[in-house]
Amino acid sequence: MTTKTDRPYRLTTLPEPLAAARLKLSKPDGGRPYLAAALWALQPCGLPGFAEFMPGPFAVDDRWRLLFDPEVVENGTLSVDELAGILYHEVSHLIRDHPARAKALNADVVLVPKGGGAPGPAGELPAGHSTKPPAAQRGARRAPRRPSARARRRH
Repeated sequence: MTTKTDRPYRLTTLPEPLAAARLKLSKPDGGRPYLAAALWALQPCGLPGFAEFMPGPFAVDDRWRLLFDPEVVENGTLSVDELAGILYHEVSHLIRDHPARAKALNADVVLVPKGGGAPGPAGELPAGHSTKPPAAQRGARRAPRRPSARARRRH
């Protein structure tokens, strides 16, 4: 169990421009309705200054958190269509199971300063933030899911 200080990101409500983009993307007319369940499963986590220490202002993690910089979303520089494209891109990482593939390769998040170069003070998370899950969950493996009774009857 995590304490309030252990939480790496603050769960927030989705800012209005992102909510409009999510709705537009999940609509049947011109959107991607097959992504609706995935789009609505994302947990918005605003982190002020996120764009300062990551390559971009948006990211997703293995817990289906949409990490974003609220200042970038709310300042109006990105249109609803552009935000819809970003959401499509980010949810595609999760649908293609990129976090599990990264873990299988023992890949780790390396923060690089925005301009490139070696990780250092400009590329580190602010104090109290982490990209790693709580220690109790690290290395914990889920047991394989047992097929449902309906699936077992089919075979």
